[in-house]
Formats: sequence, structure tokens, C-alpha cells
Amino acid sequence: SPENPGIEFECDSVSGLFFELLPDPLASGGSPRFINQSRVENESIGIFGHLTYQINDMWSLDAGARWTEDDRNFWNMEGLDSVCNSGISAPGVQTLGDPSTTGNTSLCDLSLTVNFDNTVGGGFFNEASKKFDEITPMISISRQLAGGGVLDDGMIYALYSEGFLTGGFNTELNSNVPTIAQFLTYDPESVKNYEFGFKGTFADGRVRIMADIFMMDYSNKQESISIANPDGAFGIDDVLGVVTNVSSVDISGVELELRASPWDGGFVSVDFGYLNNEYAEFSYPDPDGTGGSIDQSNTAVSDLTPDWTLNLGIEHEFQLGNGATLTPRLNIYSADEYDFNAEAQDAPLSPCGQKAYTKLGARMTYVPAEGNWQASIFGQNITDEKILEACGTSRGVYRYRHERPAFWGVEFQARWGAGA
Repeated sequence: SPENPGIEFECDSVSGLFFELLPDPLASGGSPRFINQSRVENESIGIFGHLTYQINDMWSLDAGARWTEDDRNFWNMEGLDSVCNSGISAPGVQTLGDPSTTGNTSLCDLSLTVNFDNTVGGGFFNEASKKFDEITPMISISRQLAGGGVLDDGMIYALYSEGFLTGGFNTELNSNVPTIAQFLTYDPESVKNYEFGFKGTFADGRVRIMADIFMMDYSNKQESISIANPDGAFGIDDVLGVVTNVSSVDISGVELELRASPWDGGFVSVDFGYLNNEYAEFSYPDPDGTGGSIDQSNTAVSDLTPDWTLNLGIEHEFQLGNGATLTPRLNIYSADEYDFNAEAQDAPLSPCGQKAYTKLGARMTYVPAEGNWQASIFGQNITDEKILEACGTSRGVYRYRHERPAFWGVEFQARWGAGA
């Protein structure tokens, strides 16, 4: 309270080092110094079980559940007007660095008087505690398929499961301001997952296929949002980043894996995936105190995942006259476009956008008829595609990192011991 004169305490550096401050912000008309003390405690308990029941020779049932409880608490103090006790009478002459090189006789030891003015008036103090608990079930049923015709054996299944991501706190916002206090705690997010799939072997074991369709329904999804704070009412930073429950997300997709030996010595693999994900809702209360909300439902989901990917591999093992083998392999990987800086759904690619691409890889492996070694020559991205690995902006400057360009190499493996 304002009547509390406050207490003074010394602030120890975690690293054991103290630094001089250049210049004294107050002496030059700037902002006062800033100090932060915080503590976060988390305790999690979980109990889970799983049961498999064989209904008959064809049908089986799996069921399970997990109970999770997270007990979380924190306190955080951010204060201003710290004092530099370096023995220097004129704050403006303080300099950075080793005192032996600056002419100063001691390093800067920070102290702070904690009172109403600098923790509530000029800073703030937060504390909160909350328990988050959830029961997340899972159930699946599967049916074995009898072989006959081209099908050797197989199974189909249906699965339902739920997931849970615990809640937490935004420790560095000024919860003394009523309009921003609602963001101090965010609740858990949950997801419901539905999956239908097939696994089967065909043509006397030459072909294996695995395929599934899935749908995921996220609710109360936690997202990072940025709140403008030009007058410093909500905290120290000009832009306040907080995590809060703002959205629901619908995700659906298809996955297909094929492994086949359509001819003697040959092998083909195909992996295909298609993903559709978008926000069904994305809104949160406006912290300006008007009681309105901010709707960003047209925001693009930033998961850096293309809509589709295709990975194709083909190889053939040649038997040489001396009993050795020579196996060439070709890999083709294709992906749809995606954007590192996507903001709106169906928007044109930004300068951080990656167009759809295809890259090639190749390998030739020699294995002797007798011996414990093998040698390979390989190439990756052999058509030298320019593919973004990371991209972002900082102070208006785009920063790129690309995947490795075309390169070739050799590889040698030797085995020894009982398994050689």
C-alpha cells in the first residue's frame, strides 16, 4: 500500500558477475532502471491405464484413459528506480567493462527499494496459482481381414482419442490493470482425434499398404498474440506478447504408405500426405476496456506444413558375376508451397514464402560377395533446388537460411565382431 515504506534488498547475479550501467538512464532523462525477480513452481501427477480385449478371432478392442493434474503457481515482481552502488558520485560517468580498463574502482551492485510506487505505481507484482486437471480417454476397435484373392492378410481400424495441454500464466504482464488482468492465466487446450485406417499385404507379400484418414478438433487452443502497449500501461515492453485461449482449429488429412517389390530385385516405396488445417474461430477480448473483441479468424495456421507431400523411392539390386551386388537408388521428394510468414488464409506468398518444389537424391551401393564392408556414392538435392529452411524478419530486414545446395559424397561401412 502507499503507507508501506518498503524494504531494501540486494540483488545477487546468478552468474556471480555485476555490470556497470552506461549511462545512468535517469541522469540522461531516460527511463529508470529495471529489475525483475520471479519464481515458478510446477507439480504434475498422472495416472493411466490401458486394456486390450480380444472379442473373437476377428475383432479386438483397445481402451485406455489418463488422468492428469498440474498444480502450478508463480510470483513475479518487476520494479523500477534501482540504484547503482558503484561508489561513483556522478552516475553519468559510469561505463561498461572491467574496472581496470575504465578507471573505476568497483563494479556496480544493484539494490532496489520495494514499495508501492515502484512495484504497483512504477512497476508491478503478480502472483497466481491454479490446478489444471483432465481425463483423456482413448478407444479403438479393429477387425482382421481374412486373406483371399490378391489380399494376403489385413486389418481395418477406427480410433478415437483425446489430448490435453495444460494451462499456465503470463507472468510479465501488469495484472493490476483490470483490462489486461484477464490474460494473466490461460486455460488448457484440448483436442479430439478421429482416425480410420487400413493395413494390408498383397500379392504373396510383394505389396504392403498402410492408409489412414484423420480428423482433429482443437478447442480453447493456446496462441501467442501481440498487444500494443505504447504508453506502458500493461507492462514494460512496447508490444506485449501473451499466450491465451483464442481459437479452435479443424485439421484433417490423408496418409498413404506403399512398399512393393513388383519385380525380382526391385523395390518401390511411396509416401503421400495431404493436410488441411484452418482456424474455425480466432478471437479474444480487446484489452482497451470497451468490452469488444478482436476477431482474427482469417489468420493462417503457422505450422510450416505444405498442403501435400510426396516421397517416391525406386531401386534395383543387380547381381554381378563375382557374387557381389550393385544397387542404384533414386529418391524424388515433392512438396506444395508454404509460407514462413503467412498471416491470412489463401494470401499470396510473402517474401518468406517457399514455392512448390521437387528435389532429387541418388545413391549407388556396392556390397562384395564376401567381406564385412560396403561402399556407396550418393548425391542429395542433385538438381540444386533453392529451398528455404528458415525465414523471418527483424527490424524490417528479411533473414533467410536455405537448405544445403547440391552435394555429392562417398560412404564406407565396415562391420566386425559376432554380427559381421
